[in-house]
Amino acid sequence: FWDKNMGHYKLYIRANLARGVRHVQYATSTDLWNWTALKSINFDIDYQESVARKINIYFPCLYPHPDGKRYLGILPYAKRDFAALRLVVSDDGVNWNKVKDFFESRPWYDPDRPSNPKNPCHPVNGYIISGDKIFFYIHHNYHHHNRNKPVSIRRYSMNIKDLP
Repeated sequence: FWDKNMGHYKLYIRANLARGVRHVQYATSTDLWNWTALKSINFDIDYQESVARKINIYFPCLYPHPDGKRYLGILPYAKRDFAALRLVVSDDGVNWNKVKDFFESRPWYDPDRPSNPKNPCHPVNGYIISGDKIFFYIHHNYHHHNRNKPVSIRRYSMNIKDLP
């Protein structure tokens, strides 16, 4: 997306820090041809802690905040015994702060990778603003890991004035 606050395009992509450990990285460009080297976004944990504790932050869904001054995101977050969608905000698009966890659950694991936690739901890219509401779409049971529940995409909303 064009980052009007910083005067460049910003691209977020998944980073594989180590086997079974995911994070988010970004690059910037002024012309969409030439990009900076990829750099890790920052949270309240550092690289070594993410790798050591197998904390996964992945599938970047990070965009300009509706207020036009900050940034807003929803990220799947998973570690050994906890998974959630994490609502995050940032003043610069690089340093992010947790606001709230939604859809808290236990992670699931591939049978052939018992040490790699996975989140049972993912955000569908972006958000939609209509009137005084912001809408997010969430893909539940995305890998059909729970055969007793359907794979689904559901819409959720909140009042824009309630955003951090």
